[in-house]
Amino acid sequence: MRKTAGNRTSAGHPSHERVIPAQRVDTRRTGTVT
Repeated sequence: MRKTAGNRTSAGHPSHERVIPAQRVDTRRTGTVT
């Protein structure tokens, strides 16, 4: 999993794009800033 994470982090697309929207969805669902 570390190797995959490194590759994804290198691209800076799936990792970042997945983390940003996930937090936004959580904020809307929970209603609190994560």
